[in-house]
Amino acid sequence: IPEGDKKMSGRTGFLANVSKGTVDGRIDITEIGSSQLITLINVMDPNFENEKMNRIRSLLTKAYPTGVALSFADGYMNMDLNLKALGVNLQEALRGIPISQFILRSQTQKETSAHD
Repeated sequence: IPEGDKKMSGRTGFLANVSKGTVDGRIDITEIGSSQLITLINVMDPNFENEKMNRIRSLLTKAYPTGVALSFADGYMNMDLNLKALGVNLQEALRGIPISQFILRSQTQKETSAHD
């Protein structure tokens, strides 16, 4: 856990279909640190290509997250963020983030490891 981000707390309920590369459900994170959230965003956008994710990265240099809601359907994820900066509550939403590639990549890595 990165220094300063001691806790991460939340609740989840979802169903993954690895063969189709889909996930349905939701994750509600009620406690998360800025660096933990940046790590999550970096996993989804490692090349800094998504403008909305870059905006979140920038906001996290001045604000801290107070909640994150992730919803999954049909191979896509929506992310709703609650942030606080200088006593002001901010809300950001990212819609239609494709996640099938992560699920399929994970399955391929498991299959490769099983054959080694």
